[in-house]
Amino acid sequence: MPLGFSEGRDGFTPVNEIQYSSGLGNGIFGAGWSYPIPSIFRKTDKGVPRYHDPGDREEDVFIMAGAEDLVPSDCPPELSQWIEDQERAGCSIRCYRPRVEGAFARIERWQNTESGVVHWRSISKENVTSIYGLTDASRVEITEEGSLRTFEWLLERRYDDRGNEMVFHYKTEDESPKRYLKRIQYGNRHAANPSIPSDSDSDFLFDVVFDYGEHGGNQIEENSEWKDRLDPFSSFRSGFEIRTRRLCRRVLVFHRLDSNGDSSLPRLVRCMEFEYDENPYLSKLQRITRRGYGEDGSSRALPPLELTYAPVPDLAAASPKTSDL
Repeated sequence: MPLGFSEGRDGFTPVNEIQYSSGLGNGIFGAGWSYPIPSIFRKTDKGVPRYHDPGDREEDVFIMAGAEDLVPSDCPPELSQWIEDQERAGCSIRCYRPRVEGAFARIERWQNTESGVVHWRSISKENVTSIYGLTDASRVEITEEGSLRTFEWLLERRYDDRGNEMVFHYKTEDESPKRYLKRIQYGNRHAANPSIPSDSDSDFLFDVVFDYGEHGGNQIEENSEWKDRLDPFSSFRSGFEIRTRRLCRRVLVFHRLDSNGDSSLPRLVRCMEFEYDENPYLSKLQRITRRGYGEDGSSRALPPLELTYAPVPDLAAASPKTSDL
């Protein structure tokens, strides 16, 4: 389902759709729907992670979303001097590759030598650099018995070889390590450098905001508390509780392209509104409405898209049958 993002320069645009799979389970868009966020996480197929990092016995296996298990790989000799420079800057770097090569990307695990905090970087064959978990807000982690346990590193920044930049912001759940995608900024005005990240909202032409009930009207700022869903759920795959308590109510697209010359002020141009069939057992996305906004704040909507789902059989009303073997 397209979300209506404005196209960035050279086509450098975030994923512009939510996706449905009947086997996906529950999420921030209800049962079966999701917005794909690239990440690197610890493998859980064979049990709960032990949080053993490189250098420990029985090191955990890491997985990049959409790829195979990551295995350590020695860096080529010609890059040894570059690695030493990074170590002098306060980070040690270890290279990884997928167990079955297909993406042909350079994947690096960066660890701060003082704090021990880890983030990841990858460089694709198209020369696109992605940074995962650079700040606390983009890492799913807890501190337990004085030890930091990071389960997942979410995509935080992305750069291409033409100076385009994309920044992902996350919001932390109340009293839970759950991270929600909150905002995507892209369409930077000036050429970006991965070593000097942009830190001003006005540096970007496009803002995409995921509204969990905090945004009233046409404002980019939060002006109310986010809403609880009726069917909160938890995951313990990480070894600790990750509680999901929110539904995405709207996706808002803002431009900083005002014709009056002041392009620092964001203006809402379109949004996708999501309505749910909410109940305490399982919420389902029921209606999607695309709405456009004029310069004066007025809006017009297209007819909503209605969604229906195959009903769940009523097991209590089923009549059992007996047979002899």
